[in-house]
Order: sequence, then C-alpha cells, then structure tokens
Amino acid sequence: MLRTRKLTVMAGGARILDGVDIEVGAGEVVAVMGPNGSGKTTLAKAIMGDPRLEVHGDVVFKGGKLDGLPPSKRSKMGIFMSFQTPPEIEGINYGYFLDSILDGTEGIQEAAKELGIKESTFKKDLNVGLSGGERKKMEMLQAVLKDPELLILDEVDSGLDIDSIRTVDLLIKRMKSQGKGVLVITHYTRIFANIKPDRVYVLVGGKISGAGGPEMLSRLDEYGFGEWKR
Repeated sequence: MLRTRKLTVMAGGARILDGVDIEVGAGEVVAVMGPNGSGKTTLAKAIMGDPRLEVHGDVVFKGGKLDGLPPSKRSKMGIFMSFQTPPEIEGINYGYFLDSILDGTEGIQEAAKELGIKESTFKKDLNVGLSGGERKKMEMLQAVLKDPELLILDEVDSGLDIDSIRTVDLLIKRMKSQGKGVLVITHYTRIFANIKPDRVYVLVGGKISGAGGPEMLSRLDEYGFGEWKR
C-alpha cells in the first residue's frame, strides 16, 4: 500500500532523512521507532507532502508515485495523518469543522461515544483549551469518520492515559481487520501492549538502522536504541 524508496529529506538546509526505505502493506500495522531527533516526524510529513520539505526519492501509494502532490490531494487519495502536536485554531469549533470536511454528520455521535468524547467538546474551538489526550481523541474521531486507506499516527501515545491508549488500540485493530494500513511512529513500545506490529523499523540519525518483526519490541525494551546507535 505504501512504499518509500531512497527517501532523502532536507529541511532548513539540513539533511534529516537519508535513503529511507519502508513498506506498509494492506492490513498491516507497521512501527517506525527511534529516539528523539531521529527524523520520525519528518518521515510522516514527507509521506503527507509537507511543502516545507525538500524531498528526494519516491513515496509510492497503492502503486502510484506521490511526488509533488500537495497534502490535500494525498488526503483525498486516502491518507490520514494524526499530528504529534495538533494545532490550535481559534474561531472554528469542532462541530462546524467536522461538518465541513464530511459528507454529512451521520455517525458522528455514535463514533464520539465509542471514543469517550463529551458532547460539549463539539462546541469548543479546534484544540483550544483541550488536554493532550482530548486532542488525540478528536483526531481519532476524524480518522474514524474519514475512513482512510492509510493511517499515519505520529506519537499518538504522547500524553495519553491508559484508557485513551486502549481507545487507540481499538482503532488500530479495526483498521487492520478492514484491510487498511497503519503506520505508527513512536519511541515507546507501550502502544503495542495489546496489538503487535507486523513489522518494526528502527530509525536512528535519519537512517533505517534495523528492521524485523514484533520480536524487535522486546529488544528495544531491554537495550533501548543504544544497540542501533552503535
């Protein structure tokens, strides 16, 4: 479903990613793990088409190259990215926002209840005054309603309590069972307590330093990223 080929990314004159090759198949959960500053978020933004990045190499989605396509077109093709830090947007409440990006409001309340979202949240401006966990839940709601082919979760477990992490687990399992692809970018293994990734990539210093199956998680828990830094 997704493949990057020799993906090299520059930002502000600095090389952030250097020849990164990863794959996410239909019905797969794939993890990209690495320490802070390793280029994980830049990888997500490059796949999504952030225009501020200078990208070399290919991002291939469902057999077609995405080279040069803006984020809006990539989104319409079926890619959804959950931000590490969702931006605050004053003057636009969630109710209006969701109504504008969807073909109607059918299913919103049911999905919100399943995710544990209070009805009062829809009257609030986008991410304004919300906790980190609440912001992530609202992004998960958008993901459920948009029903993408590929879901990119950038450090989705950051700031989440145990119950919220279980909610994310349910979303990942649902997408996997539907034959969708999920790319989880994180530096913690706790998000995989209830669902194991099909493949794990270790990203260190902008390069893929290791790859394997779910057994990689126990190695990371035991040794951290030091093994791959060496």
